[in-house]
Amino acid sequence: MLIPWNTDAPLYHFPIATIGLIVVNVAVFAATLSSEDPTPWMLAFGDGMHPAQWVTSVFMHLLGNMISLWGFGLVIEGKLGWWRFLIIYLGLGAFESAAAQLYMLDGEGFALGASGAIYGLLAMALIWAPRNEMNCLIILGFRVIPLDLSILVFVTLYVILEVVTAVWGNFEMSSAMLHLAGALPGFLVAIVMLKLGLVDCENWDIFAALGGHEGQEQQPKANPKAKLQQAQRQQVQRDAILVAFQQHLNQNQPAAALALHDKMRQAGGDWQLTQAQLLALIRSLHQQKLWSESVAPMVEYLRAATDAAPRVRLKLAQILLVHENRPGRTLSVLEKIPPGTLDESLEKSRRQLEAQARKQYDAGELEIEGRIGKLSLEMPETKRKRACDVHRKPLSESKCGKQDLNLHGVTTTRPST
Repeated sequence: MLIPWNTDAPLYHFPIATIGLIVVNVAVFAATLSSEDPTPWMLAFGDGMHPAQWVTSVFMHLLGNMISLWGFGLVIEGKLGWWRFLIIYLGLGAFESAAAQLYMLDGEGFALGASGAIYGLLAMALIWAPRNEMNCLIILGFRVIPLDLSILVFVTLYVILEVVTAVWGNFEMSSAMLHLAGALPGFLVAIVMLKLGLVDCENWDIFAALGGHEGQEQQPKANPKAKLQQAQRQQVQRDAILVAFQQHLNQNQPAAALALHDKMRQAGGDWQLTQAQLLALIRSLHQQKLWSESVAPMVEYLRAATDAAPRVRLKLAQILLVHENRPGRTLSVLEKIPPGTLDESLEKSRRQLEAQARKQYDAGELEIEGRIGKLSLEMPETKRKRACDVHRKPLSESKCGKQDLNLHGVTTTRPST
């Protein structure tokens, strides 16, 4: 005899209904023993349909059923709570009794016991907690041997045994058929409740086990309405931040505007300034001589530009050379300016910057990475293999260091040559 007496399945509800059902079963069983005619409580065959018997007969079998009710009631009630468990238990028992009475309308005899409901609980436990173990006792003669079996193994063995017995008996009405009649709706109820989210198995159910992702956190299902509402909230937030950004520029606070822009970029999402907004930020930074701070917005502007933006590139090259001491990066930026896109005066400034940067670059001193870090701008082709950039004398003494290029009037279209 195999007795399941405990389980390692997590219990989120005290087994009030399980204990209550055992007490009621014992009381009904005791009452039938003292009754002269217990047949009204039993499930009668060949005497029509009697719905009351579908429930009363469930309480008239004691030892084996109560042992199994305790073991598997812990698992099912532990997940559902007492009132849902009670409804399901009585529903499984009533279904099994109704099916048997309907099948045996032309037969005769009686049946009793909660075996159908118990097998329904076994089936539900198999779906919801296949990996959890049942602590069992095997009684062999006068020996009691403790044994732990997974619910998957325990229930599978019992169901196979009942199927073999039913086949051997040509599927005639028997205890095996009654047990299977209770197990089938148990499987269906467990699957439906699991798929509808009416029970939380924490991804330890049979489907998670078969899919190889048991125990993993489940991803919440997409909610189109919630997704739309989130997108609307993000748009409102974005619009408010853009208003704050523009207010900083209008109040001549480019550093605050830049800090807000950097914060939004680091937060991720789809935050992005337009070319006009970036250009307004760059100009405001230049008006306050925040040269180094303007480098990152200028690089961002150039990456998104639809043309070569030669004036912006020339201004960036000047800042890299004069204020950042980055001759190598300066040459890399100047190389990106297409020939013939600058007017005569700006072309002269470009040649002066290039000459000074080349001189500094060839001097051999180490170029220190400034606050701008790496700008993802390639080294000039002629010096790509050199490992560092250099400078020697202060750039304020150089010719190009004294000249300041003006970005006013810069557009995103390439000037005609």
